[in-house]
Amino acid sequence: MRYPVAEEDKVIITNVWGGGQRIAGAKEENIVKEIKSSADLGIDVVQIDAGWAERIKPVKGWAISEDAYPNGFDKIMNVAKDKDIKLGIWNRAEHVNQFDDRLNTLCDYGFLYYKIDIGSWSTYDMLNEVTMHARELVKHSQYKAKINWDVTHKGLRVGYFFNREYGNLFLQNRRLDFKDQRNPLSHLYVPRRILKDQWTMAPYLNLNQVMFNVQTTDLVSHEYSNAYLYGDVYSFAICMMCTPLYFTETWRFAKEDRAPVKELISIYKAHRNELYEGYVFALGERPDDTSWTGFQNYHPGQEFGYLTLFREIDNKESQKSLQLRFLKNKKIMIVDLMNGKKRTLLVDEDGFTEFKIEKPASFKFYKYTILQ
Repeated sequence: MRYPVAEEDKVIITNVWGGGQRIAGAKEENIVKEIKSSADLGIDVVQIDAGWAERIKPVKGWAISEDAYPNGFDKIMNVAKDKDIKLGIWNRAEHVNQFDDRLNTLCDYGFLYYKIDIGSWSTYDMLNEVTMHARELVKHSQYKAKINWDVTHKGLRVGYFFNREYGNLFLQNRRLDFKDQRNPLSHLYVPRRILKDQWTMAPYLNLNQVMFNVQTTDLVSHEYSNAYLYGDVYSFAICMMCTPLYFTETWRFAKEDRAPVKELISIYKAHRNELYEGYVFALGERPDDTSWTGFQNYHPGQEFGYLTLFREIDNKESQKSLQLRFLKNKKIMIVDLMNGKKRTLLVDEDGFTEFKIEKPASFKFYKYTILQ
């Protein structure tokens, strides 16, 4: 009740920072490619990260980079409108407080999704100031703009939980590469990490209020990550119970990889409204590459729900008894949303029932209905 999900929260976002180009990824030509790619895949929002305000010739106040956007934002706005894509943009928290007009001016350009990053609130006044700017932006946009609070940096930072009324949590940066990083492996995308973080968070915070990373898995380091063995469809499936965030450049997908990703996104979006209306609970075992694990999406007072089940890559069991919530002694019908196949299951007095996934490094996406 305190933090209801609005229509503007129900999105798939691409943030180009994780694609490996760093500030070069924010340039106009790269964003145009990403807008076109995202529109083809069914992604809703393209979010520009750092680099859009990097000036060759410094100016007083703030300004758009004359190198990245020599003619301003008009071109990307026109391409986005033509492709029915919404745009988002990155800001440092200190710049939000330093330049009172910054967020509202960006909103006037047409940006609606704001990643607020690198903020350390050592006093209540600092936190209150950035909160007031968020409030002003949301009102200025006629309640269409959303803040994505980035929590990836160390330091004294509070306020994210009650500031969720302005948007959701941008939880992590899991990248393709780790150039110039002090702790390189901590930044790398590894599927089990994404699953583990969600599985660990689920008891405390509904996952539909949090953005988790999806990647172009074959481009992630094969030496330090097994992402390429899981693949791109699995990478998206991991995040269907939260807000999926492509922390990459989707135009870099290999041609043969686009069609299956596009198909799953289409299936997911057909059920997205109902997924966002539910409460997400963790199932199975803690993800560690050897587990059966997953999530149950529960709808209080309704006769249906959803399941995402994952058999990790080193798991040896093709069948597993998993304990579901709120379904003791029930008879349920499950529909495999990937192929339409139906099955009837009996849930025992302790909530357990049997599932089957034939191959490791694969998943099931089910909708269940209570029969009796």
